[in-house]
Amino acid sequence: MIRENNGYDFMSWKKGLSLVPDLESFDEVLLTNDSIYGPVYSLSEMFDIMKNKTWDFWGVSENLQINAHVQSYFIVFKKSVIESQAFKIWLASISNEDKKGNYILKYEIDLTQKLLAAGFKYAVYFDKSCFPGLKDYQIVSQKVIHFLKKKITGQSTSLQQTDLKRILFEESSMTPTQN
Repeated sequence: MIRENNGYDFMSWKKGLSLVPDLESFDEVLLTNDSIYGPVYSLSEMFDIMKNKTWDFWGVSENLQINAHVQSYFIVFKKSVIESQAFKIWLASISNEDKKGNYILKYEIDLTQKLLAAGFKYAVYFDKSCFPGLKDYQIVSQKVIHFLKKKITGQSTSLQQTDLKRILFEESSMTPTQN
């Protein structure tokens, strides 16, 4: 799919999903974006763990600001969610916004809230409250979480950058690229 780069992830997902003729035939649908580095480690273990939890949709992590919600950088939906009117209405509601914050409020937070109101349950792979005081890059180095938000890398010190390079390029299968 080639399209103008507008509407952040949500417009891309809306357009991309509209091009899948048999979307409701899939058991699960995964949506992700490019705001993360990774996966740093194999996703098999994460998916195996999530198979044993009760959920209709899940993500790697949640954000508790404003309203608890699954963060949209990596989110998996069961077929029941994809088939639901709540999901279809949410997807159809996506339009261009003038600020990134509006996308988070209207689409990321709203998605979780609408699906909860429709009776669906969510789960998250990673509960940050179990790791008080650790920075995100340190959590990745502990092999607890498989992704690192790109915005974190821009806010880190040179020592943290060294740790990030080690984690991303020495301990994982990722390779650095030249721009």
